Amino acid sequence: MLHSMEAQLSLVSYRSYLNKEAFITDDDFNWALKCRRALHRIPELGFDLPRTRAFVAQALASLECTIDERPYGQSGLVASIEGAKPGPTIMLRADMDALPIEEIAGREGRSTISGNSHACGHDGHMAIALTVARILARHKASMAGRLVLCFQPSEEPGGGALAMIRDGVLEHYQPTQCYGLHLWSELRTGQLAVTSKALFASCDKLSWTIKGTGGHGAIPHLAHDTVGALAQLIQANYHLVAREVDAQEAAVISIGQLRAGSAHNVIPEAISAGGTLRTQSPASRSFILERLNEIAEATGRQFKVSISIEATGAIPACISDQNAVANVRKAAAASLSRICDPNVPYCTLAGEDMAEFLLRVPGCYFLVGCGNADRGITAPHHTAEFNIDEDALAIGASVLALTVLNAMRT
Repeated sequence: MLHSMEAQLSLVSYRSYLNKEAFITDDDFNWALKCRRALHRIPELGFDLPRTRAFVAQALASLECTIDERPYGQSGLVASIEGAKPGPTIMLRADMDALPIEEIAGREGRSTISGNSHACGHDGHMAIALTVARILARHKASMAGRLVLCFQPSEEPGGGALAMIRDGVLEHYQPTQCYGLHLWSELRTGQLAVTSKALFASCDKLSWTIKGTGGHGAIPHLAHDTVGALAQLIQANYHLVAREVDAQEAAVISIGQLRAGSAHNVIPEAISAGGTLRTQSPASRSFILERLNEIAEATGRQFKVSISIEATGAIPACISDQNAVANVRKAAAASLSRICDPNVPYCTLAGEDMAEFLLRVPGCYFLVGCGNADRGITAPHHTAEFNIDEDALAIGASVLALTVLNAMRT
């Protein structure tokens, strides 16, 4: 399949996005394409990534990187490239897992694993990281320091970054800076979102349990109405964001799961509900969580039911260091052409556990546009139709490679 795809390379216009000074070569870009397309065909989930991990390890070995045999986060993979002289340790993170989504039928080079697909671009993230490794392996003589390549499992369900951290990846390597990127279909190819504001939001999983007294639908006065309490609770929670949170700071509560009742004419004795809270700042998060507890208590008193709320699985907001942001913007200005804009104002209330690394190590996480309406690449992330404009691989690799080289070059 790869051989038939290689014939298409002459149609790719990636060079139009780059200055002549960009470090990426045609061979590097072909390498990125082959890596991305091979990884696209073997999407795996969560921490269970044997084929993906084996491919990445083989690619790193071919570049003569030093592969760490320690198990970080069950299935994480870490490798390094040493510069000619001592210097800072720069970590580059790429996520490896896919999604349980069946890819659209009939697409060339589609997933070979039924029910799974790389519907969020992580195949591209790995290909970019491997291409940066390939570029920097040629520039070891001009490097003062060490590049650490951190391939992380389980970003989609979460927990992968924290698992690697708990297994000591940061303690062992002591990185001074950490970088990564996310391909983003809502931005067109040639756009980059590089900001020191919250790029991705914090995310908490919320669970409510409402307990009352069940009863017949014809005699609700003899019951303690859990359904009425739920309706009031949902309205109050949504009103909280609309009227108590600064309108200039994005936040959202969404209820996505309800479990209640077994018959149409019976008021249920208990209801459970699930949702998420997403915020852009620690202050807003703390305020809203406190108010959610107060609302649950007040609603319980009003309806004579008990309401408990639990927040679990928190992912912090993804906020980059200002100096690292400046490093990325400098690299973008030097390696990309005028049609590339690194200053697109953008943020999303999706979660991203790269935030766990950025909480502990100064760094920058940024978006690289990969949407291209002219090529029919417009589908949103986490859908069966999702795809990337592969020109974005060259843009991401060029910016990251130059960012690292600027930080370590003698």
